[in-house]
Amino acid sequence: MDDGDIAVKLDLSNAFNSLYRDRMLASVYEILHDLAAYCFQVYAKKSTLKFDGYTGQSRVDSQQGDPLRPRLFCLPLQPTLLQLGSPLSFGYLDDLTPG
Repeated sequence: MDDGDIAVKLDLSNAFNSLYRDRMLASVYEILHDLAAYCFQVYAKKSTLKFDGYTGQSRVDSQQGDPLRPRLFCLPLQPTLLQLGSPLSFGYLDDLTPG
């Protein structure tokens, strides 16, 4: 890095639960088209969540236990990191360093 350059590290709070599925599915279709049919089958509709007699609907996040969950979370972030055009822009799950 040159003098005067800075590096910023972001750790997104509650990141997985803040990703809307429509954005996730759009990224799957654009970047990993071969997985689109599976992901649309699983995530295109709202999930019904039940807890202690309460029922709610969710349109965010992939399901816990889905082996694709980390990748599905990261896909929407990839184009943003690439657009920064910095020699030091990378991310690992919800930890980002946009140079």
